[in-house]
Amino acid sequence: MSLYLENFAKSVDILERSVRTAGRIDDSDEDLKETVRAGVIQHFEVAYELSWKMIQKWLKENISSDVNIPKKALFKELQNIV
Repeated sequence: MSLYLENFAKSVDILERSVRTAGRIDDSDEDLKETVRAGVIQHFEVAYELSWKMIQKWLKENISSDVNIPKKALFKELQNIV
C-alpha cells in the first residue's frame, strides 16, 4: 500500500500561503492580524496532524504493524536525525 500524500501536500501549501498572507497585513488592523494569526495556527495544526498520520502509516507499512511511538517522542527523534 502506498502513502497518499495529496492531502498532506495541500495542507502544507495552504499553510505556506497563509504565512505569506500574514506577512502582508498592515499592523494597524489588530482584529485582522488576530484573525489571520488564528488561521495560520489552524493550518499548522492540520499539517502537523497529517504529517504525524503519514509517518505513522509509513512506519506501520515498512517497519512493523504494531509500531506505537508517541507523537512527541517521534518528532523529537526526527529532530535529532535532521
